[in-house]
This record gives sequence, C-alpha cells and structure tokens, in this order.
Amino acid sequence: MSWVHWHNTERLHSYLGNLPPAEFEEVYYASRQDPHVLMGTH
Repeated sequence: MSWVHWHNTERLHSYLGNLPPAEFEEVYYASRQDPHVLMGTH
C-alpha cells in the first residue's frame, strides 16, 4: 500500500505535466468549478 500512496501522491508523471496524479486531479476538479484556476488568473 505504501507504493500505491507514493505513486499517486508523490511520483511526478510527465504525461500529467510533471504533477502527481492526486495533485492533477485536484487541479482538474477545481478548474471544473472555477475556470480561472487553470489559467492562473484567479
């Protein structure tokens, strides 16, 4: 289980813009609520 936690929260994925999957998911869902999150204008 520790490997899964590391893989999802710490390992950087180049396919996801060098973000861990958990962080990418957080940004994705935040952008669905507020489009300015992805643009960095908020």
